[in-house]
Amino acid sequence: MREPHPSLCGEPSVCHRDQYWTLFALGQGESRRVPAAGPWPSAGLGQAASPPRLRAADTRVLDRVGGWIAQPAGLPTATDPFGGAFVQQWQQALAHVKPWHAYAEALHDALQAEMQALGCGADDPRWLQWEQCCLLLHALQELQLLLLGPRARFQPQAIRDQGVQRLAVLLPQLRVTPARSGEAEQTAAPLASLAGC
Repeated sequence: MREPHPSLCGEPSVCHRDQYWTLFALGQGESRRVPAAGPWPSAGLGQAASPPRLRAADTRVLDRVGGWIAQPAGLPTATDPFGGAFVQQWQQALAHVKPWHAYAEALHDALQAEMQALGCGADDPRWLQWEQCCLLLHALQELQLLLLGPRARFQPQAIRDQGVQRLAVLLPQLRVTPARSGEAEQTAAPLASLAGC
């Protein structure tokens, strides 16, 4: 396998818009696009790959969903059947969403504390768990905006109907299940099921 071509800063990979890009010199007849799976390990180029970080947008959506849990009246009032469906499904799922959200908050806080102490690397499995939590949180926020947000009534009915179906698939995924050792661990179902709705 070819070695990566260093960036202008000498790094083996570059993070741009929360995506990692690995640079390679092109050989004759090769495609211009080579996908990168993640940060490339330091290949003797002098600098390690960029460390993982917590994104402000992820922290905001974690806090927003936490606000819905703490203050259910913080959700907008449903003005149509689609908004009513969101509120009804949310209330029915709240019992298992609360511990899942507490898990996500604890995971966020632990990663933040270890980042400040420089003790958490990209190979820590909790980063994958955090990314799964973020995907689910962002999907939940998007569905709330689609079904209950201030501009929801301007969305096509077919799209909002699909949103109700996606919500019915998403909410059961927000669960913390006990691990075999007795600890609580996050189990996130694949998000591929959301794409089918």
